[in-house]
Amino acid sequence: MQTKIIKSITQDFKFKTKQEFSIQKVSLKWNGKLQLSDFYIEDHHGDTLLYAKEFKTSILDFKKLSDSDLDLFTIEASQVYFNLKKYVNEETHSLKILIDKLKKDTPQKNKFLLKSSSVEISKGHFVYNDLSKDSSLTTNLSNIELLGSDLIYKEEHIDVALESLNGFLISPKELPVSLKGIMHYEPGILAIDSLELESDLNRFKGALTLTGKDNTLKNVFTSGSVKLVISEGSLHVGDFLEKPSYFKNTDTFAISLTAEGPLNELKFKNVKIANEAVSFDGSLDVQHLLDPEKPNFLLDIESMEILTASFAEHIPNLEKNNNRYLELLEKIQFSGSISSTTKGLNLALLSTNGWGDFSLSGGIGMGFLENQDKNRSFDLSVNLQDVSLGKFLTNESEYKLSSELYFKGNVPLSDPMSINWKATNTSLTSSKLALRNISFEGRFQDKILRNTLSINSLPVELKSDALFNFSEEVPLLTLVANISKLDLNSFGLKIGADKKDFSGVVISNVKGINWDDLVGELKISSASITNDSKKVFLNPISIKKQFFEDETQLSITNSDCISGSAKGIFKLSELGVLFRNALHQVYPFLPQTIPSEGQYLGFNMKIYKKLLDAIYPSLSISENIFLKGRLASDGMRSEVTLDAPILRWDDIQFKNIHFQLDTKNPLYNTFLSVGDLKHEYYSGKEFNMISTQLRDTLYFRSEFLGNNNGPIPFEVNFYHTKEVNGTSHFGIKKSELPLGSDSWTVNPSDSANEKISYSPSTKTIQVSEFNAISGAQTISLSGSHKTLNDFKFNIDAKNVLLENILPDNPIFSVKGKASVSGSIERSLLNNKLDFLGEIKGLTINQEELGEFKIQSNGNTKTNIFYTNLNIEKNKKNTLSVLGVWQDLENPILNYDLNVNDLDLSFLSPLGKTALNEIKGMLSGSVNVWGPLENLKHNGLLSVNDGGLKIPYLNVEYAFKQTDIRLYDQVFEFKDIKMNDTALETTAVLDGTFSHTNFRDWTTNLRVASDRMLLLNTEQNPESLFFGQGFLEGEVLLVGPTKNLMISVEGKTDNGTSIKIPWAEDYGLTDTSYISFIDKNNKNRFTVAKTATEIQEISGLELNFELDVTNEAEIEIVIDQETGSYLSGKGAGNLFMEINTNGKFNMWGDFITYEGIYNFKNLGVIDKKFNVKPGGTIVWEGNPLEAQMDLEAVYDVPGGANPALLLDNPNFNKKIQTEVLIRLQGNLLKPDNPVFEIDFPNTSGTVASEINYRLSDPQRSQLQAISLLSQGIFINEVSVSMQGITNNLYQKASDIFSDLIGEENDKLKVGIDYLQGDKSALLDIATEDRLGFTLSTKISDRILLNGKIGVPVGGLEQTLIVGNVQIDFILNEEGSLRAKVFNKENEFRYIGDELGYTQGVGLSYNVDFDTFKELIKKISTLNPGLSDEKISKSETSLETDLIQFVNKN
Repeated sequence: MQTKIIKSITQDFKFKTKQEFSIQKVSLKWNGKLQLSDFYIEDHHGDTLLYAKEFKTSILDFKKLSDSDLDLFTIEASQVYFNLKKYVNEETHSLKILIDKLKKDTPQKNKFLLKSSSVEISKGHFVYNDLSKDSSLTTNLSNIELLGSDLIYKEEHIDVALESLNGFLISPKELPVSLKGIMHYEPGILAIDSLELESDLNRFKGALTLTGKDNTLKNVFTSGSVKLVISEGSLHVGDFLEKPSYFKNTDTFAISLTAEGPLNELKFKNVKIANEAVSFDGSLDVQHLLDPEKPNFLLDIESMEILTASFAEHIPNLEKNNNRYLELLEKIQFSGSISSTTKGLNLALLSTNGWGDFSLSGGIGMGFLENQDKNRSFDLSVNLQDVSLGKFLTNESEYKLSSELYFKGNVPLSDPMSINWKATNTSLTSSKLALRNISFEGRFQDKILRNTLSINSLPVELKSDALFNFSEEVPLLTLVANISKLDLNSFGLKIGADKKDFSGVVISNVKGINWDDLVGELKISSASITNDSKKVFLNPISIKKQFFEDETQLSITNSDCISGSAKGIFKLSELGVLFRNALHQVYPFLPQTIPSEGQYLGFNMKIYKKLLDAIYPSLSISENIFLKGRLASDGMRSEVTLDAPILRWDDIQFKNIHFQLDTKNPLYNTFLSVGDLKHEYYSGKEFNMISTQLRDTLYFRSEFLGNNNGPIPFEVNFYHTKEVNGTSHFGIKKSELPLGSDSWTVNPSDSANEKISYSPSTKTIQVSEFNAISGAQTISLSGSHKTLNDFKFNIDAKNVLLENILPDNPIFSVKGKASVSGSIERSLLNNKLDFLGEIKGLTINQEELGEFKIQSNGNTKTNIFYTNLNIEKNKKNTLSVLGVWQDLENPILNYDLNVNDLDLSFLSPLGKTALNEIKGMLSGSVNVWGPLENLKHNGLLSVNDGGLKIPYLNVEYAFKQTDIRLYDQVFEFKDIKMNDTALETTAVLDGTFSHTNFRDWTTNLRVASDRMLLLNTEQNPESLFFGQGFLEGEVLLVGPTKNLMISVEGKTDNGTSIKIPWAEDYGLTDTSYISFIDKNNKNRFTVAKTATEIQEISGLELNFELDVTNEAEIEIVIDQETGSYLSGKGAGNLFMEINTNGKFNMWGDFITYEGIYNFKNLGVIDKKFNVKPGGTIVWEGNPLEAQMDLEAVYDVPGGANPALLLDNPNFNKKIQTEVLIRLQGNLLKPDNPVFEIDFPNTSGTVASEINYRLSDPQRSQLQAISLLSQGIFINEVSVSMQGITNNLYQKASDIFSDLIGEENDKLKVGIDYLQGDKSALLDIATEDRLGFTLSTKISDRILLNGKIGVPVGGLEQTLIVGNVQIDFILNEEGSLRAKVFNKENEFRYIGDELGYTQGVGLSYNVDFDTFKELIKKISTLNPGLSDEKISKSETSLETDLIQFVNKN
């Protein structure tokens, strides 16, 4: 019966489907259990569709079968093979085709219902093969074990709870698969909720829904949609990607996401992926996923972070150095987007990191991702911002790189690559160096690389062109670099703080791949080094490297800079290693570097004086430096000899250095001698030291003389030995140290235990017992240091004379007898500090302070220490300090200071040359608190009888009572009364005196006064100026004490008299110390530094901004040899910059008011000219380049007789004659003086005749010189006895006039004797005359000027002759005057009597610049004159014929 039923079913199936269907065995029992064996269904192409070895179930209700309701208890199947195929040119797979056939031929009477409480499938196998694609897509899942429950099939809806589905995926990947979830199917929808999917390291939880079009899933992947939610999971990327291979070992990622949309337009949102190395947060849009010809995606990166150290661990075959670089970056952070097309990837990324920022934009070809794609082009822009190169170079490097980079090219797998690049706005900066305005551009094509570089920055200016030719078997490099400027100091050569700029042209033509196989030549031409004082030109330099007979030859050829050669078998890259290896052989305590085997070379170098002069221009170097020797590896002999005339290391200067190194010398391995050693605090000479190695010990023996210790030499002997475990011992043998007036013996017992040991394994430093004695003086040291929490040190010193052991310090010398006992320990068992010290007779800078005592104790674990310090003088505590000190590593202080009449004289040397003779008695209380590196103070101090002196100005100021308030790091002075000790002028001081941790003191003081002595110096050979200066104004003292700036603003006061003694050779002196600046850009008190500043000048800086009044007298000695000088009074505004190092800049205008120009020349002329008002002297920076425009008048005494000049013997009267000298040009080297002769008070006819005779310039100059030297006109070039006599008479009359005149110039009296004119040539003979001159102020409004005389030896010896004038001042301004006069007639012929002219007059004097101004001034006297009349009057003038100049 069962067989018939099976046969009927199979035949009916075959008839309806035209497909094979068979069941080998059927067993149906009365209790409903159904068992089928070898269940087989064939697909429509004759291949297996479904096969089950065994199928079991239990029918629960047979009655429902008639209603198409199949209720089963369980479904069990084993060895199930499900082979699903989609054939070519068919729309759907084989199972769907079968179902459609059955549905078509089955009447739909009742809805079919299938239920089962559980479903079990064991040993299952599922295959899906899509043959419709060009490339067959196969899914093969074997070893399927399925356990389900609550299976319901109704009306084409299926629901089942998949409690477990396990299997092994064979293709497309070999992976184990485990699935759980609640599945629901209906036409067009497949959904799995509570999905749990596992595959090896991949685990996902979430939900999946597939939705097809037109209620079918047959085209779900092409026209349907997908919704995937992964709430949590882990993803191992290497399981899904064949390449790149570095994902194979990547840690799994934690993942969560949401995906939705058609499979060809799938959108992933809220994608979060993270593991120990990488974290990602963003979204992904995928399009055309199923079309291999045009897939593309858009990855939007909200944030992405890569921890580089962890990331590098998963990259196989990564070089160790590259791995290190990645680790140093720590992490990289990204944001931006990556999109793909069929051609490649488009990038738009931004990265912000602690080590710098960068952005990347552009595209790369798909060939970089898929080898079968030929598009390997790229077009990228990279912007770098402050990228720290220390991450790539060394951790100590501070360099940061910024640049805008552009790359474009093609890198095909087979054809030659082509790359172009360009960089702009590039900078490389650090705290010590800033290179800006860097640009470079280049290309690589046809195996030739070419690059141009330009740098236009403060430390470097260069342009270069480099060409690398890789087409040759050995690459060729050609380089041309034009270096306009290279600041050697900026690149860490440490050759002094002064300016060192190199310039030159570098040409290189070499072959090779690396340093060791390079062959060729590098030339440096047009080279120079510019320092602060000069530019040193260097001859061409040639550096050649070549191979000859298996040896390397290296040579440097130059005649005045550096030259040398090296020959042997060596690697250029290991020259430094070879040298350090030789040093280690003779000094084993130095680091060891092992060079490659089989190397040796001989070398000889010479560094010339010219190069050293360029580098150290301030030093006098007479010889060159020589370096020669031999270096070798493999333990062979190395020898080095160095001779240097001078070397400087920081603040230490060595002269006449000779050094020898010989690794195989049996007597000594090294010998060092230094002729002279100098430092700010100590010096020595004749230093000699040898070292030799005996067995495992290196011995040193040295001798030298201290400059302050006479002929007794220092003898210092020490040694070094190293144990097998690496512990090094530095021990000192018995040695003699003459210090000051004492001689100290170190290690007097010559014990082997006095040494310093270091163990690299435990990092422990051990100081064994160290002893030194000198008579009753002793010093003992011992201790050890392992860590900051494990150390111990002891010190004991008795009766030590500080002046002998402390270095000489010119500004802080200390004397006294010191005794100290102290110990400090920190360990698990003991933590204590005990310190006791005293100094008897403490003297600082020759000022005895008294007895000094200090005691401190505390606990090194709690880091609290108590201190008590006292200075006692004459049984009186002048200073006491009491307080607490916390922490050893970062000390914090809290001390109370009490001061009682502490003498401040010991501070004087601290002022150096700027301030001295500091004095006063200090009292008060101050609290000092805070970290040691940032101490602050609060309190109040007072100074009695204080004072200080400014040597440069030779002024000393006294302070009677001074209260000083202290706060933070500031000393505040308020309303301090001060006076100079010479003339008792007074001033008021305000301001602050601040510091940075009691170093780098800075002043900000203001001194104001109505009359203050500011200058009180006398002349000396080095004086730039001298005299007395009084100021009404204020003085600012600003800046650090080591470079104090004094700014003065105000005006000169009565008594100011300044003399400037210009020297003839000033024009030839070195003016490098002068900084020229733009007068219009200077600050009110300070001058801004410019880029051309040469050198910082330390010391005292003075800025003067003075209004010079008529009360100040200025005297300039123009020629010290002849004695010519210019003195007088005037007005102007002057700005001067002066310092103690010779700087002297000056700006301003000085307008003369009155004065004397004492003209001396040829030892014959000594005449005093009266300087005319209105002359100017102008300074525009360099005081030596002052420009003057002055006129001075010399009134020939008694006048001169023009008879010789007019060839008229009948003219026998002297007329008033003036010689005018015009001085123009440089104040020190004026233009040739221009002389003019004037005849005031002479009639126009006579003056015209004389001027005609003097119209020839040469004749006019000759007559002027004659009038100055002889007092007469001449007809021939001669010196007459009359002129010489008149000069002698004038000298005598000057002396007499000075004796009887008044100093205030209210009364001027003079007596002179004038010899008459006598000429044999013209038969002229006039009488001599005894003259008397008088100039006085009868009252403030009446002035009297007169000159009278008595002829001697002439026709009218009893007649009084002369001129008299009386002036009456009629208004307050003195501009309106009346005069009465009597004057001698101009002409008098021989035999005529003297004639006189009398008269009265009225004059009004007014100053004006324009006629309008003149008329306005007149209008104040005439109110009826209107502005309209003024305007008309002005416009009627021919103004183009008139040129107005500023009188001032």
